[in-house]
Amino acid sequence: MSRQTYAEDEDQFVKELTNHGGSVGNKALLETLDWGEDRYSHIRKRLIDKGLVKVRRGGPGGTVYLLGQKSDGPEGEGAKQGAVENKKSKVEGDYPSHVYEKLEKGLSESITTGFVPAVLGDTSVTSMDILTFMHRYDDGVYYVPDYQRDSSQWDIARRSLFIESLINNITVPPLFVFPKAPNENEIVDGQQRVATIRDFLDNNLTLVSDDEAEYRDNVAPIIQGKKFNELPPALQNQIEKYLLTIVKLPAELDLERSPSRLNRGDFPNRSHSDS
Repeated sequence: MSRQTYAEDEDQFVKELTNHGGSVGNKALLETLDWGEDRYSHIRKRLIDKGLVKVRRGGPGGTVYLLGQKSDGPEGEGAKQGAVENKKSKVEGDYPSHVYEKLEKGLSESITTGFVPAVLGDTSVTSMDILTFMHRYDDGVYYVPDYQRDSSQWDIARRSLFIESLINNITVPPLFVFPKAPNENEIVDGQQRVATIRDFLDNNLTLVSDDEAEYRDNVAPIIQGKKFNELPPALQNQIEKYLLTIVKLPAELDLERSPSRLNRGDFPNRSHSDS
């Protein structure tokens, strides 16, 4: 018999002994286990040698007791109460380590069996340069829904500082999009950023002066008071090649059911203004 089989038999012996209240006649336990006498005697001896059980003679076949708990003696109500405590106890030494491992594994499996996460799909993250993104935006692959169109507008100073961040290759927050259909992605967070980029590329936005926005020194004299077509080609190219991070939410996600989580910024919702 292998060590694994011995361990399994010991587990079963202890389990059945515990089910009997921690003490039971050898004959009764042998019948419960439905083992041969040689197998039963061998496993019982292994447990006796490990200090886990004890045999007391008296009556036909004698009685076997589970050790490792407080009791008034090896028999009677004290032993039975101790067995109940032993069954509930997590004190190391009450059972062999492999018994604990199986108990804990069984508990874990009972909790997780049948568990299904609320969202089954995956969140994907991609990078796309501004020029490519805006082409797809114009083609309707990405679009701003009506509920976002009425959101509060950034003031011109904030819009100017956002453009300056693109020019200086400073990381900006990602755009969150929700797939509504093939090649149709609703922008659920990022409307103000996209609108600012669109207006600036179309020369409908003039950057404020350095007095109104704290530009970095390396670009302040070059960009203040300028439209896109008035910038040096190198800066125009920097904006067009800037990589936007786009987070595509799972199609299975119900945006309407998690308003508090969305408003905290865990992920955007339909009432969340662009940041």
